[in-house]
Amino acid sequence: MKYKEFVDWCNERACDGRWDIETAIFCGRVIDFMSSVPFWKRKIIWEKLKNKVAIVVSVTNAQIKEITERQIPRKPDYEDNDAKCPVCGHEFENNVNDWGCSFCQDCGQQLDWSDSE
Repeated sequence: MKYKEFVDWCNERACDGRWDIETAIFCGRVIDFMSSVPFWKRKIIWEKLKNKVAIVVSVTNAQIKEITERQIPRKPDYEDNDAKCPVCGHEFENNVNDWGCSFCQDCGQQLDWSDSE
């Protein structure tokens, strides 16, 4: 992976939410560090760093598929007067103002509350 490919990878994931906060911080630090290196030394420095960076950026297709599927809105599961996340089972409550929110706070599943009970 070239440095430009790494930067493009980071930008794509920053836009679509396919990473966690640790990866975001790591990418930001690598980009900041590489920006501080004089341009004539960047290729040599990147050659030393790229194997460590490759470990962090290795996202499996299964992980990408799972994250992509969570962006498709799903209706909550209803039991009596309770609603639960269809993926993780998180219970939504009116008294804590999470009833009707767009995403599950626990797993990130996008929710569709239209025609809710």
